Amino acid sequence: TVNAKNWNDKKGLPKTAESEGKTLHSILQKLDIGIIDSYNSLIASGEEPNKQWLTKEIDRFFNRKEPESLEYLTGYANYFIQQLPFKQRKNKKIGASPDTIAKYTNIKNKLLKFEELRNKRVLITDVNKKLSIELMKYFKEVEKQSDSYIGKLLSSIKTFPLDAQKNGYPVSTGLSGFVGFKIKHEFPVLSFKEIEQVKNTILPPHMEKVLDWLIIGCFTGQRASDLFRMNANFISKTNGYDFINLEQEKTKKKIQIPIHHEVQEILNKLDGNFPELQGNTISSNETLFNRNVKEVCRLAGISEMTTGHMRNPKTKRLEEGQYPKWKLISTHTCRRSFATNFYSLKDYPTPLLMNITGHSTELQFLEYINKPQKDYSIQLAQIWFEQAQNNLKQPQMNLIERETV
Repeated sequence: TVNAKNWNDKKGLPKTAESEGKTLHSILQKLDIGIIDSYNSLIASGEEPNKQWLTKEIDRFFNRKEPESLEYLTGYANYFIQQLPFKQRKNKKIGASPDTIAKYTNIKNKLLKFEELRNKRVLITDVNKKLSIELMKYFKEVEKQSDSYIGKLLSSIKTFPLDAQKNGYPVSTGLSGFVGFKIKHEFPVLSFKEIEQVKNTILPPHMEKVLDWLIIGCFTGQRASDLFRMNANFISKTNGYDFINLEQEKTKKKIQIPIHHEVQEILNKLDGNFPELQGNTISSNETLFNRNVKEVCRLAGISEMTTGHMRNPKTKRLEEGQYPKWKLISTHTCRRSFATNFYSLKDYPTPLLMNITGHSTELQFLEYINKPQKDYSIQLAQIWFEQAQNNLKQPQMNLIERETV
C-alpha cells in the first residue's frame, strides 16, 4: 500500500522523492519484469494464464512459502480418508466401514470440482460462514442438489477442519459459523391397523413373500441391509425365549430382537425359515421389494393422500408433494413403522425400542420418528399430581379406642 499523494498516476508507480518510495518503485519494477518473463514462457508453452498462475508467481517473487498439502481443505480431506481404515470406532473396533470411506471420498471429489470452478484452492483456515454460503450456492446452482442433501454435505465437510484442529493445524476463528443443517421430512408409516389391512388382503401368490417380508420388517425394525440377511441361523434361545441375533451392518452393533407373534406365525408357516429372497444380492432384493411392496399396498387400499418425497424422472431429484400412500412405501417404512407404532404404546419404554433399532441416544430415536424430546420435569410433575389426586380420593379412617367400664 502507498499513500495516494506519493503515487505517480502517469507512470503507475510510486514517486521516488523519498527513500521508501524509491524502494517500493524498484520492487514493483522487478516484479513487473518477472511476471512478464513468466507470462512469455507460459504463452510459448501453449498454456493460458489464470489467477492461480499469477498468485503463484507473486508468491515466488516474494519468497512466500507454499502452504503444505495438509493446510488445504482437499489435501487434509485426502489425509483424513487415508486414516479411516485405522480409525478406532465407538465400539472399539478398528477401521471405518466401506460406506463411510466412500461417503468422504465422494465429498472430497465434490470439493475438488468446487475448487476447479472457483479457480482457487481452499485452505483449512478458509472454512467459515462465508465459505459455507459459497458452497451452498455451488451445490444448489451447479450440482442441483436438494436442500436436505446440502445440509448433510456441509456437516460432513466440517469434519475435516475439526479433525485438523485436533491434530494441531490452525483453523478459522469463524469455524463455528460453518454449520450444516437438517430439514425434517415427512416419512410414511404403516399403523397397526393398516398392517392388519394389508395382511388380510387377498394377493397373487407371487406377492405373498413380499407381504411376509413387510410384516417381518414392521415387527423387527431393521434396515434393509439387516432385514434381508435374516435366516434361521440367526435365531437362538435365551431364558426360554426365541430371539433374532444379528450385528447391524451399518453400525456394527450387536442386537437381540425378541420374536413377535406376527413374525412367529410366518416362521411357523415356513417350517422355521424366513421367506425366500427375490434378488441375488441384498441391494437387488431391496430394489425388487421396494417395487413390489407398493403394488401390495395398492391392492390393500392404502391410498390416503400423504405428504412425502418421490423422485422426479426428469430432474432425477426427490420432490416433496402429496401422493397416494402406497406410492411412498419402501423398506424403510418398515423400520419407521416399528419405531413409531411401539413408541405410541405406554407398555414400551423408549430404551427397549432403542435396543432393537440400534439408536445410541433417545434424542436420535425421537428425531428419527419426528417426535419432540420429552420434558421429563413435566412428566414427573404429572405423575406426582396424579398421585396426590389419588391420595385425596382415598377415605381417611381414624381408629378411636373406647374405654371399657
